[in-house]
Amino acid sequence: DVSLWRDETEKEPKTAIQAYNNLGYIYYGKYATTQNQAERQNYYDSAYYLISRAISLKPNYVNPYIALGDLLRSAGKYADAKKNYLEGLKMLPNESDLYIGLAVLYVVAKNMDSAGIYFRKVLELKPTAEAHGNYANYLSMTGKDDSAIIEYGKAISLTKDNYVPYMNRGILLKKHEQWDAASHD
Repeated sequence: DVSLWRDETEKEPKTAIQAYNNLGYIYYGKYATTQNQAERQNYYDSAYYLISRAISLKPNYVNPYIALGDLLRSAGKYADAKKNYLEGLKMLPNESDLYIGLAVLYVVAKNMDSAGIYFRKVLELKPTAEAHGNYANYLSMTGKDDSAIIEYGKAISLTKDNYVPYMNRGILLKKHEQWDAASHD
């Protein structure tokens, strides 16, 4: 993927908006997974430059705002991440990934009421297994275990091959000593 997107940015430096964004997101992924601090800084710098380049070429393209928000959030630059998510919402107010980013920011800030609003908005827009699982995690963090168990069940019903909601539901069932139900997960 890197060579494909890099080739496009070299051949079409003024029109390869998606290539800049995608290449930047690849470097963001490398930044998020490497433990080597020098490599992390290089990947962060590359991701930031490439995603920002996509924004400068097409300021009304929402995907780079999501990618830059995610990168900045991962780097602990929460205020800047929030600005990017909110800028993206001005362009595309029904983009669920922007609401996920904001929900996670509010969880980090321990503003659970606002986080809940954004997690519920994601469910309204895109009720996927992942959205139900994320909302269940939020409910569990806020002590609403019974509701979390129900949400994990919704996630499971939408995707039978993902072990995470089974595991998380099983942990909650075990916590509440619902041994028979937990043993089925």
